[in-house]
Amino acid sequence: MTGLTIYRGTHQIGGCCTEISADGKRILIDFGANLPDTDETSPLPDQKLTAQVFDGRPTEAVLFTHYHGDHYGLFKSIPKNVPLYIGPVAKQILKALVPYIDLGEKEKGLPRVNAMKTYPYKEWIKPAPGIRVRPLYVDHSALDAYMFYIEAAGKRILFTGDFRDHGIVGEKERVWRTLAAYVPRNIDLLITEGTMLSRERTAQQAPWFDENGDEHIPVKTEAELGRRAAEVFRRSKYNFVLASSTNLDSIMEFYQNTPPGMHFVCDLYQARIILRAMKGIGQRILLAISDISDPSGASCVGKREREMGLLARGRGVSGSSAEAAIGGGERPGSGAGRLCAAGPEKYPSGNLHLPL
Repeated sequence: MTGLTIYRGTHQIGGCCTEISADGKRILIDFGANLPDTDETSPLPDQKLTAQVFDGRPTEAVLFTHYHGDHYGLFKSIPKNVPLYIGPVAKQILKALVPYIDLGEKEKGLPRVNAMKTYPYKEWIKPAPGIRVRPLYVDHSALDAYMFYIEAAGKRILFTGDFRDHGIVGEKERVWRTLAAYVPRNIDLLITEGTMLSRERTAQQAPWFDENGDEHIPVKTEAELGRRAAEVFRRSKYNFVLASSTNLDSIMEFYQNTPPGMHFVCDLYQARIILRAMKGIGQRILLAISDISDPSGASCVGKREREMGLLARGRGVSGSSAEAAIGGGERPGSGAGRLCAAGPEKYPSGNLHLPL
């Protein structure tokens, strides 16, 4: 028998945790924290979720779809005998990210991150007897994010995780071609995130105003963001950008579109995140996006993807020269610039449990 329990995430954004069981064995997909400043008012606070999920029943593994805190943030609360899985590049990013998050914390998460197992793109893994999982790249604002095609006790399940199709990995309909290539049509269950399902108007071309008079900006692709950034950067001598330090698609666009003669400057924390991402990411991303050909049979690797791969493999900052750049020096970037580094609504609680 196969079972599904969605502990949290059906009526809120973030704090995700889903259990899939087969013949008495269970795995968890994600174990995320509530969004900042929402835990005290949540119907299921983080501490209560942890006690409910890890109540003495054995758990074979926890698989993280990506490194956003609302999907992995409670990893230190997972019993130490439970194996944790994450993407290989996501693990490297966490190794740079977690020590900063843990500043002032008594319990450090880096040893647990170091012990995480990694899953290879599109290769089957068996985290539990009777359950096998095929991780597939998905486009998201977190690099090295995955969806999972799962087979358990004769059932076929697709767990999308968070996804979009307007980033670099999602260009040229790659997400949909990945589904066509690796996921059968006759699945039994689709589990998908739905953050944008009620926001259809964000896909239109012009800004719009809601009934409260608040302006809403349409969703832009990362390529459009890069072109707009180049226009803005050229107007001023100094430009300041506020962005998530792990939204590397956007950061790469800002870097690639830094005009000639300008420096791309970031703090040490951001530089470390970038360097972790650069280490090997070019080969992995190019592997993923070239693995799915377009309907004409032509290569799907475009100029921007090649640039990203070249940047990751050292045309920009890499290796010892990158460490020198962090130390306060500078080195030509792969674009014209240089890379330098200086110092929900409330719903009643209740898990969703379904026998499949």
